[in-house]
Amino acid sequence: MRISVALLVVLTVVGLAPAAHATQGTGALLDGEGAELIVGIADAQHPTRGDAPSGTVGGDAAAYRPFVYEAVPNSSSGFSLEHLCNAANAPFDPNGGTVPWGWRYTVYKRDRATGALVGEPEEICVPLTDPTATKPPPAPELPQPPTLGEIWNAAALPRPEIAMSPDARGITGLETRMWAANPERDVAVSVNLRGFTVTGTAHLVGYSFDFGEGSPVDAPAGGSVDAPAARHTYETKGSYQIRVAALWRGEFEMTGPAITDPVPVDLRTAQLTSTRDYPVAEIRSVLTG
Repeated sequence: MRISVALLVVLTVVGLAPAAHATQGTGALLDGEGAELIVGIADAQHPTRGDAPSGTVGGDAAAYRPFVYEAVPNSSSGFSLEHLCNAANAPFDPNGGTVPWGWRYTVYKRDRATGALVGEPEEICVPLTDPTATKPPPAPELPQPPTLGEIWNAAALPRPEIAMSPDARGITGLETRMWAANPERDVAVSVNLRGFTVTGTAHLVGYSFDFGEGSPVDAPAGGSVDAPAARHTYETKGSYQIRVAALWRGEFEMTGPAITDPVPVDLRTAQLTSTRDYPVAEIRSVLTG
């Protein structure tokens, strides 16, 4: 009797269930899962990655304001009647009267990074709080320009949309490809915050792709399904957090309190990052007969 033995190779996929995509799209940058905004300067070694900013208070560029307002009293030698002021420039009446008297402060606006004066100083007459006129009133409440983080966040730039192949899960030993699905375009920015207006155009200047195993891949463009921006082969099964970061810069102008002519502002670099979990499975061959 002839016995035939059939050999059957069964491929078994060992791994994790596919993870859902992180929330993508436009809107407030910090809304939604996997969204991150970093404001800083470009790293010279990795020009498509935002790095820690320099020359900012506390090293936090998101809290950094492009301008600082400073109120300087009319006289530093002490309080005296000749330094009093009022809107009508009326003679001082020590017995009272209907004209409100005050103390003159000069308000300077300076570029936070360079210290250079922005526009012209402004004279402000602050009403006296002491009816006996023996001391000057406190400095005026000064406007607070929006921070770089507030401006970029209000600009509502589109976050990068992560695209993968294979999409649901990776396979060890098989190449995984990644690109950004967003159309690459400039974005017009017009932001109004606390009486300040920032206008300009933001440009996409590069991407960084991270497969969750270190050594991100920098790319000048987001790529496509036919020409992915980054490729990687996983050797070990597991769950990886993948990231796509889009780097934005632009030319902007600001107007606001006591800034009659628009002045250029450097908003540094905004890095918008999207993340998602990416399971990687292992294929094992099983010999059966």
